[in-house]
Amino acid sequence: MSTPSLPATHRIVTGHNTDGKAVFDSDVTLFAVNAFTEDGSPPEGQIPGFTLVYRTENYPVKVQGLVQDLQGKKNPLSGASGMVCRIVDFPPVGGDGEAFMR
Repeated sequence: MSTPSLPATHRIVTGHNTDGKAVFDSDVTLFAVNAFTEDGSPPEGQIPGFTLVYRTENYPVKVQGLVQDLQGKKNPLSGASGMVCRIVDFPPVGGDGEAFMR
């Protein structure tokens, strides 16, 4: 049994140009990836999907600079330092018929 594709997430990141004016740094559509594959392929069937919205490498966070595009790449659930913003979609049951969350 296959589930419908998970919804896409629209991410808009703002910043400032050299004159201090507010600008759009990036405007992208993000898609969920399969947490169980090495290649970041889309989820299929009754498995969770992970959408990585943003990740920082350290804390305190350096908020100036370019956004690193991590879409469709395998990413650890957490890092040694920094923060992660991720959307996790759990199906009602797993492939074995057991609930993911009880």
